[in-house]
Amino acid sequence: MQIRNTRLEDLDTVMAIYDHAREYMRQNGNASQWINGYPSRELVIQDIEEQCSYVCVDEDRILCVFRFTKGVDPTYLKIYDGQWLNEEPYGVVHRIASAEHQKGAASFCLDWCFARTGNVRIDTHADNYIMQKLLIKNGYSRCGIIYLENGDPRIAFQKVSPITTIVLDIGNVLAHFRWKEYLMDFGYPEDIIQRIAAATVLTPNWREWDRGAVEEEELIAGSIAREPELREEITRFFSEINDVVKEYAYSEDFVKRLKANGYRVYLLSNYSKGYYELHSKSFRFPEYVDGGIISYQVKHIKPEPEIYQLLIDRYQINPSQAVFLDDTQENLEGAKPFGFHTIQVRSHEQALEDLRKLGVRI
Repeated sequence: MQIRNTRLEDLDTVMAIYDHAREYMRQNGNASQWINGYPSRELVIQDIEEQCSYVCVDEDRILCVFRFTKGVDPTYLKIYDGQWLNEEPYGVVHRIASAEHQKGAASFCLDWCFARTGNVRIDTHADNYIMQKLLIKNGYSRCGIIYLENGDPRIAFQKVSPITTIVLDIGNVLAHFRWKEYLMDFGYPEDIIQRIAAATVLTPNWREWDRGAVEEEELIAGSIAREPELREEITRFFSEINDVVKEYAYSEDFVKRLKANGYRVYLLSNYSKGYYELHSKSFRFPEYVDGGIISYQVKHIKPEPEIYQLLIDRYQINPSQAVFLDDTQENLEGAKPFGFHTIQVRSHEQALEDLRKLGVRI
């Protein structure tokens, strides 16, 4: 399924979906909502022209239609018998309806809207128990009563993102750990690259170096001992290691936008002392984070539980309100028992989309 703007050529299909929705409501005890042919054809055309009408499609078949806008809805300015969850900028869903026998399409549309704002308001009729159940199922909270322009009451619902804190790995999240590309730059064939990697970055000793338990000299000696025939290549690998890690072009702006949107941002990364001090001199993103833990500083590495607990305790993080982004599934699994939301980063674009699904404004 995917979402796109409604087109004028969709109009007959959309109106048929609204006809079905009205009849379905009548059959299920809701005879007072969407009366007198609401929403009218003229109103839907206006939504299309304003580019706020959307359809959910699957293989060109329209499954669901809805109106989605961002900004203040005049009917939501006053709420009675309760209160909104917050007064942050929000999106609004109106006139959502599914085609016959299309389970899951409405939830898909609600998720799509939430991913674009992380804060959504919607209302429904007191007799529309099916919609109320759908909203509660999708994480919406009943907030009170609002009144339409004609004075009719509606039950108001809102869903907000639970995320207040973003925890970021560095390697392959904010900076490219490009050991393979680095070795390719030397012109080594693939088999030599794999042998060097197996003697250096892929060894337990490398992890102990990140922990701060092994000195660089010991790491180099151990690497050469694993591949004595490649002494020259391994020595060269370590002598020019500053080129192994490069900050991504988007990282500084990524962290700045998270901060501008009100999130606390922390680092949690496995990194050796010497290389972190070397590489961080050229990093721009650390200027904007609120803090963090680098493995060598605490003598623990991910996915050991101690490093997550130290982060939580040091910065008073509520893991249920935090999301941890890392490129390695093993490290994410280590965070889950504490209650962190997790995202495995395979690309920046995918990570952004997954953050939006959690309601993070980015």
